[in-house]
Amino acid sequence: MIVSDHGMMNIGDGQAIYIDDFIELNSLIVPPVGLGFISRWPKQGMEETLYARLLNARPHLHVMRPKGIPERFHCCDEFIEWRSKQ
Repeated sequence: MIVSDHGMMNIGDGQAIYIDDFIELNSLIVPPVGLGFISRWPKQGMEETLYARLLNARPHLHVMRPKGIPERFHCCDEFIEWRSKQ
């Protein structure tokens, strides 16, 4: 899970997303790699459950699988490699 808003937009009431309203935080792990942003990955076996819970959680929340993240983001090769070794 990569969370990004960069603080460049004002958000209205009801637009803040509290991720623990949708998933249990103990179902996530912190990978031992980082590229300067916050990242959390599902524990083994939780991928489909968490994806399904977040997919339609909010209209302005975009959920993508790692291999579906656009190349222009340049962010996931190291994470995908780490995850494939788990």
